[in-house]
Amino acid sequence: MLEIFKSIFIFYIGAIFGSFFCTLANRLKEKEKLFLKRSFCPHCKKILSPKDLIPIFSFFFLKGKCRYCGGKIPLDHLFFEIIEGVLFLFFFYFQIDFSLKFFYLVFFSLFLIICDFDIQYKEIPMEVLIFLFFFSIFFKNSLKNFVFDLIWGILAFLFFYSFHFFSRKKAMGIGDAYLGFLLGFTFGFPKIIFLIYFSFLFGGIYGIFIFFKKRDLKLKVPFSPFLFLGSFSTIFLNKFSNLLSFLYG
Repeated sequence: MLEIFKSIFIFYIGAIFGSFFCTLANRLKEKEKLFLKRSFCPHCKKILSPKDLIPIFSFFFLKGKCRYCGGKIPLDHLFFEIIEGVLFLFFFYFQIDFSLKFFYLVFFSLFLIICDFDIQYKEIPMEVLIFLFFFSIFFKNSLKNFVFDLIWGILAFLFFYSFHFFSRKKAMGIGDAYLGFLLGFTFGFPKIIFLIYFSFLFGGIYGIFIFFKKRDLKLKVPFSPFLFLGSFSTIFLNKFSNLLSFLYG
């Protein structure tokens, strides 16, 4: 029973961070102060009270609407609160070194800001991308790894940029190429290969679903969420394969 309460507590701490990161994504777009400004309704600009800001619960208590003007609360806020809660819970129990656990948690949490921003505004926030690049540099444990991973970052950039260039900016944005560089540099070889494979696999499945639902081939779909899923799947399967090697090797 204690373990269940601990898991719920960890999940909810993550949801609190998820709510905060969603707010940061919106403030980045509007060029507002990131930390020193109180939360407000995007529709009526009314300052929100603490009871309006309880992650997950407030959304359901308010039936997805602002208490003051009735404007709809974006559904992505709820999704990202839940996803961040799951991330906290996953990495808390993920059996890896604490430093690597901390790195992954921060990396994927800020990656969620990129996804949220991309979904809402069809752009990649370069401020977050640059921060994650230097954050990744800090965790590189040798110059040799840095040089090889830098090469893989450049190769990943060129791979995604080719889609951007040859489709005349229609298939993929330049921001996705920069994000590809970050992921290639951060994960290196061979993880970046699996990451790209899973990203396109998830993107392809979603694209087929959207086509049969809306019959619209020109619909623009942000690619960063699929890169997020591809990254997460890669580190999970890498850890799982290591475990299998240990058990059966």
